Amino acid sequence: MLTPEVLVGAILNYLSQPESSRKLTSEQLEWFRDPENVFGLLSVVLSVPDHIANEMSEGIYPWVDAAVNELATTMRKMPSPVKAEICAALEQVIEELDEEGVLCERIFMHTLTSLKRNQISLSLDVPALMAKDYGGNVAPLFAAEAPDFHDLLSSDSIETGFDFFELFEQGASLLPPEAYPSLFGAALQYSWGVDSLLLMTQYFEEPVSLACAEQLDAMEPEKWKALTQPSLLTLCARFNRHPSISEFFTRWQKQVMKAGKASKPVKVKALYSTLVDGADCVNMIASINLNGEPCTLSFMFDFNVGVRESLLHVAPELSVSQFIKQVSNEVGFTQLSPDALASILPWVLSVNVQQGTPVDIASFYWISMLPPEWIAPQPFSLDSWCEALSFAPDAKRQEMHRKWGGPYDSMLGNWIAPEPVVSIAKEAKDLLRGYYYKEPVRFQARLTYCAAVAALGKKPDFRARDKYLDMACALDEKGLIRKKFDLFEWLATESFNDYQNYLADSLLEQLPPKMGLTIKVELEGARPKIWRRLQVSNQVTLDELDSILQTAMGWDFAHSSGFEQHGQWFNEEQSELLCVGHLLAEAGDSLNYIYDFGDNWQHKITLEKVSTKVNTVPKVTAGNGGCPAEDCGGIEEWNHLLAIRTQPEIDEEDLEKLEWANLLPEDDLPAFDKVAANESLQALFSYE
Repeated sequence: MLTPEVLVGAILNYLSQPESSRKLTSEQLEWFRDPENVFGLLSVVLSVPDHIANEMSEGIYPWVDAAVNELATTMRKMPSPVKAEICAALEQVIEELDEEGVLCERIFMHTLTSLKRNQISLSLDVPALMAKDYGGNVAPLFAAEAPDFHDLLSSDSIETGFDFFELFEQGASLLPPEAYPSLFGAALQYSWGVDSLLLMTQYFEEPVSLACAEQLDAMEPEKWKALTQPSLLTLCARFNRHPSISEFFTRWQKQVMKAGKASKPVKVKALYSTLVDGADCVNMIASINLNGEPCTLSFMFDFNVGVRESLLHVAPELSVSQFIKQVSNEVGFTQLSPDALASILPWVLSVNVQQGTPVDIASFYWISMLPPEWIAPQPFSLDSWCEALSFAPDAKRQEMHRKWGGPYDSMLGNWIAPEPVVSIAKEAKDLLRGYYYKEPVRFQARLTYCAAVAALGKKPDFRARDKYLDMACALDEKGLIRKKFDLFEWLATESFNDYQNYLADSLLEQLPPKMGLTIKVELEGARPKIWRRLQVSNQVTLDELDSILQTAMGWDFAHSSGFEQHGQWFNEEQSELLCVGHLLAEAGDSLNYIYDFGDNWQHKITLEKVSTKVNTVPKVTAGNGGCPAEDCGGIEEWNHLLAIRTQPEIDEEDLEKLEWANLLPEDDLPAFDKVAANESLQALFSYE
């Protein structure tokens, strides 16, 4: 958990920068993935004195928003009881600050609205906590007398139903339920009122939705003529999240039909899309007119959730092409035909239906303006997409693409297996059966979307379409797991190596406590056995251990070498940083050492004992067998030479080999000299 001093220092440093340069770093955003750090930040900023808040609150708000947004993202993955515990903890933080008399109302109000925007609802008596009117735009809503909502709603900034929704999120969402009828009744007096209340029926808090539904149901039927798009009502009925208002939609649809309101779908002017990423998400950018005004949309589709979120009026000072160019360094977009949305959107909306996930309000707003046939859910079907993309199957081409070894698009590179799956894999091939072949439909959907981007692009790429759809169709082959599928084999290897590198990097973050290790080193395959027992500090690096092994075994430092553990090879940089104690911590832990990748001398290092006694200089305590001759051809050839030297008759060619290796029958066999080994280690590791 971060200390208050660290948080205050970071905020003050942020505030000292020019406004145009202020930005939370990626490391600071990472802080708030830990709920404890969110609590710490709120404890700090919610207790800021009023005179400081009056001057600096605008600079503090981004910190609150960032922390709450990260908290909301973390909470989405948690079970309901854990979410409830976090909400209770947040309530406790606020109530304790109020009891101490240090709760800053200005920042408190902003915090509550930020929580509401992220669909985090707290059980607090807000009017009681809002003891003072600090001169803002929202505090008067909590005055003893009911505010005049018409004054609030007559603002020039409210021109659409979505504008009203944003106003609600900016503070009116904190009103007590008894004020809802007055607020929503006043909204119906404006041209955008029906749109706004219909959108609000999908608000995440059911009392709000029910209050809007009751106002709509009580209004005169002819007022339905003010509805901008009948498709908005269709969407709300189709994706309604609150059972208590389901009964209203059938009645409203009949009234809209009687009102004779016709749809006026807008056109998409430009459309850009990424390929699907490893989280099954697609980012899209579109140019569209919303209520006659040009608008740049940024939205996300998730094949596990559906329509995930939409951001309206992104970078209004830039054209779509300028905006795409600006973000091209972070993610690659392909321009699609605007009509491509007609094929893609029904697929994604079907996921919302299947998973029962709500559509966010911004998405409701702009999707309702599209042609009605574009928003009718259509579940994914590989056969239907093959037909829609005019794809002609070809068995020979499919076989070729199944064995296609790349190069692969960088986006495909992040289709790596998730950490819980990789963490239990002993080697890369375990991931093929345990993940990639286990979820063929997931990867058929990903590959099909890649094919759609290729075929529906402004400049169609039919070769790429065939490549992706061939691989998608190959996933229907019987016995696929026994065949070669290069894409999956590449992804399995990338997943395994990435995770092993992550583990190595994680180990480097913490140096293990200093301990003494007793390790046994065995040259694998040697007959008779060749081994050494050594005492070393767990603080020696792999690079230093390499020198220890060369000396103790009797090698000549003449060839390359390397360490490997659980399929992970450690590179030169890691070997200089990783300590033996990072990899060998408990008795029985093992590590592999390979010397001379040509002869392939393989050594197994096993940790036998951990002790508090630490030898500064490594020491050999026991051993057996002399070191084989360098460059003799490896352990099998060495064993062969040892065997033929005992034969009664040896041919001339073998005698030459034995003489070269100093293994003539009259020669003594190489022996291990413990004293000489320790003298060499003493010389090597004495730094006086």
